[in-house]
Amino acid sequence: MKSSIGKNLLASLLGLSIMMSGCAKHQFSELQNSAAVAQPTPPEPEEPEVVTPPPVIVEPPPVIVEPPPVVVPKAPSILWLQVPASTLNTGDAVKATYSVVEGSSPVVDIECIYDGKEIPCAIKGQTLNFASTEAGLHHLQITVKDKNNLQDSDGITWSLFEKFQKVETPLKIAKEDALVDIVFIIDNSNSMREEQSNMAQRITSFMEKVDGLDWRLAIISTDVVDAVKGDGRFLKFPNGQYFLTSALSLAQAKEQFGKTIQTGVNGSASEQGIKSMYRSIERAVSPKEKLDQQNVAFFRKDAALNVIVISDENESGIGPKNHGSELIKLVQSTWGVEKLFKFHSIITRPGDKTCNAKIDQSEGKAYAELTELTKGVLGNVCAADYGTQLTVIGQDVLNTQTTYDLDCEPRDANNDGIADVKVSSTSGAKAPSFITDGKKIIFSAAPAVGSYVIDYFCPKN
Repeated sequence: MKSSIGKNLLASLLGLSIMMSGCAKHQFSELQNSAAVAQPTPPEPEEPEVVTPPPVIVEPPPVIVEPPPVVVPKAPSILWLQVPASTLNTGDAVKATYSVVEGSSPVVDIECIYDGKEIPCAIKGQTLNFASTEAGLHHLQITVKDKNNLQDSDGITWSLFEKFQKVETPLKIAKEDALVDIVFIIDNSNSMREEQSNMAQRITSFMEKVDGLDWRLAIISTDVVDAVKGDGRFLKFPNGQYFLTSALSLAQAKEQFGKTIQTGVNGSASEQGIKSMYRSIERAVSPKEKLDQQNVAFFRKDAALNVIVISDENESGIGPKNHGSELIKLVQSTWGVEKLFKFHSIITRPGDKTCNAKIDQSEGKAYAELTELTKGVLGNVCAADYGTQLTVIGQDVLNTQTTYDLDCEPRDANNDGIADVKVSSTSGAKAPSFITDGKKIIFSAAPAVGSYVIDYFCPKN
C-alpha cells in the first residue's frame, strides 16, 4: 500500500515539472520573435454584429362564408302555338292557339282583349277562333297573372283584306259629254252703271273659253224684289229663250249673251246675289209659277254647276238664304254631295282699298267667303276689262269636267297603301294625272277627246 502511494506521488511531480518547463520555453520564443520583427501585433478582427430580423407573422386567410342563394320568383309566360298569317282575306279562317306556362306559383287570372274588347279565354290555354270578316287591322292581347302578382303580357296582330277582282271601266270623252250649267248673277243696281257700260265687250271672251263643252247659260240679277226680273227668275234673251245652250254657234251665243248681260241699273239697291241664286234653285225644285218651268228645264243633275256673280256691293240680306254655307247645303241636298259646284266672284275684293274707295262700293266679303268654300275664282270688279278674269273663270269651268264615276271605291290590292288604279288610252290620247275620292276618279285637267280604260280593283262578290 505504501509502495503504491509513493509511485503515484512521484509521477505527479514529474508531470508538473515537465509542464513548467514547457511554458517558460514558449514565452521566451515569443519575445525573441517580437524583438526581431519590431512591428506591433494587429488587433484581432471584430466579429460582425448579428442583426436578428423581426419575426414574420403570417396571418391565416379570412374564412369567407357564402350567403345562401337568393331565389327569384319566376313569372308565368305565354307561349304561342299557332298564330294567324300577317295578312289574310276576309272570310278566311282565323285561329290563334296559346298555352300558359306557370312560373314559381300558380296562375290565378287571365285577360284576353280582342280589338279593344275582352273575350272569354281559358287560363291554361286554348285555340281561339275569330269569325270577323271585317277588313282592316286586328289585334289580340293576352295578359296572365300568378298568385304572387307576377305577370306576362303578349299580343299578335294581323290584317284582313277584301278579296279583289279586277275591273275595267271604259271612258270615252267626246265634246258633247262635258256638261256644265252656268248662271251669271248681275248686279243691276244704280251703282253698277259704270261697270255695265261695256259689259258685252268685256264678257265675250268667256264664251270662247267654254266653246266645246255641253253648256247651258242663264242670267239672273241681284234683285230679289222685282216680281218679273228678280227673286231668282231667269232673264229672257232676245231670241225668246230663257237660257242659251251650246247648240248655238259661238257667234250667236256671243250676240245673245252680250245683249242680255247689260241688265240695266234700275234694280233694287239691296243687292242679294246669294239669296237670288238660292231662290233660283228653289224654283227648280218646287215650281209655283209658269216661269219656274224654265228653271226646272235648265238645271241638270249630272252637270257641273258654275255660278258667277258680278257686283260692287256685299250681300245685303242677313237671312239664312243669304249665307253661302246654306246655298252649298241646298245644292247638295238637291243633287247629291257629288255635285260639282263652284261660285266665282268678280267683286270689290276684301282689302282692296283702291277699289273700295270708289263711291257706293263695299267689300264683297260674303261672296269672297263662298268663293273660297267652293274653290272658285276671285276677280276684281274695278278692272278696266273683265276679259282676262273671265278667261280664267272659263278655264276653271272647263277643268271641272274632270270627275267620273267608278263601279266601286278602288282597293289597295298589293298592300302598298295606295289604291291600285291605272288609266290607259286606247286612242293615243294622253291621260292627265288623277286622284281617287270614294267612287270617283278626278283628273287634274279635262281629259282630251278620246277613249280610255280605267283599271282598278273592287271587292270580289
